[in-house]
Amino acid sequence: MWHGKSTRRAARAASHIFVNAEDNRALVTDRWGYPSHVMLDTGAPPAPGEPRRYDGNRPLRIVWSGLHVGRKAMPLLLKALARIKSEFPGENRFELKVLGGGPQTEAWQSLAREFGLESCTRWTGQISRDKALAEMRDADVFAFTSLQEGTSSVVMEALALGLPVICHDACGMGVAVNESCGIKVPLQTPAVSIEGFARAIGSLIRDPQRLERLSAGALARADQLSWDRKVDQIAAVYEDVLTATPRPH
Repeated sequence: MWHGKSTRRAARAASHIFVNAEDNRALVTDRWGYPSHVMLDTGAPPAPGEPRRYDGNRPLRIVWSGLHVGRKAMPLLLKALARIKSEFPGENRFELKVLGGGPQTEAWQSLAREFGLESCTRWTGQISRDKALAEMRDADVFAFTSLQEGTSSVVMEALALGLPVICHDACGMGVAVNESCGIKVPLQTPAVSIEGFARAIGSLIRDPQRLERLSAGALARADQLSWDRKVDQIAAVYEDVLTATPRPH
């Protein structure tokens, strides 16, 4: 899409370009020389949640939400949890809630049984948005394994609820989540992802205070990514464009 003639013509004619990821900004500005600004394509909801309270004396409550299709990459999380389970033999250190449904549900459930995760995993199936938010509100951390997204609204909802987010450092989630509110895993190979998610979750189990710090950061980040802040950012760009010297096309 970025290399099409019509896209380049539109870029040449634009006074400013909004993109939804850093790699797109690098292409538009660094390679093409057109001014651009990273602007996520959705905002955090206005109703804030509360900071998570976790002392490590109970299982860490992990929630995953999304359509059960391949690009959501749920098996990466299951394999990461199987690794954590082997590190704490005989201990129940986490609980997983899987929201949503889709064509891969049965295959993923079979994989969870194969890894011995059946007793600590609950599958809700398709539920209403209100019920999904209630399930998320009861969790400690949000795991988002997707490989290809713009800016998922569920990531914004998780931040607004005060849930630290563990995700890949890519696409819109790589912009929405920073070190103050979550843990990002390099998007390189399945092995790197599994190791990264396992290490991130394990670090929160071992260091409950880190989870609480990231939870407070999630609420602050949701405010930064709110629709009101987005309006201010867009207005500032318009002001710059209107007062700047026109560039040649």
